[in-house]
Amino acid sequence: YEEAFHLDFQLKNIFAAALIEAGTEVPKIGEVRVNLLGNYMLNYFSSQLEKRKIKLAVTYSNQVVPETNIVFLSDREKLEMIVKNLVSNSIKYSPNDSEIHLEFIFENGKLFIEVTDQGKGIQADNREIIFDRFKQLDEKINSINTGHGLGLSIVQAYTELLGGKINLTENSPGGVRIMVAIPESVNAEDWDDLEDFL
Repeated sequence: YEEAFHLDFQLKNIFAAALIEAGTEVPKIGEVRVNLLGNYMLNYFSSQLEKRKIKLAVTYSNQVVPETNIVFLSDREKLEMIVKNLVSNSIKYSPNDSEIHLEFIFENGKLFIEVTDQGKGIQADNREIIFDRFKQLDEKINSINTGHGLGLSIVQAYTELLGGKINLTENSPGGVRIMVAIPESVNAEDWDDLEDFL
């Protein structure tokens, strides 16, 4: 199961990187139910979290309970890939028995996605290169942090494609805090209906 999960996740990143490189990616705007996105992350990473005894705490701004339908106009698949890669990186570099915070904040027509972990952090001089495609900070052959160095480059590319910005800071006393700010799109398109038809 773990090998299949890892392969599926990496293949999706590889396909996403190929489309970004080809310049064929365009936003497909529709309704995103943010509470369902948060719940999906809990289920999607449940096996990895349980194995490492890491808690993923998902919260929403303004004391909004997860059961409330929070609708945000954007590209659901790209938002999902952004959050998946942020959470995956945090799990990868977090120690066992630690906690990762995933928060969705709504303010001034923007969705802020903030992921905070208690990992080893990123030195200031490495904060630019981590967004380069195929670049990993730990590239030793026997590294336990497997991957292809695509995750954060996809996060950055999709964030910019959706008109947003990404900010990375240290999380005191340790770890990383990454915040992605995505502006809400104006008009929804019937992409779900179109995909069903096709």
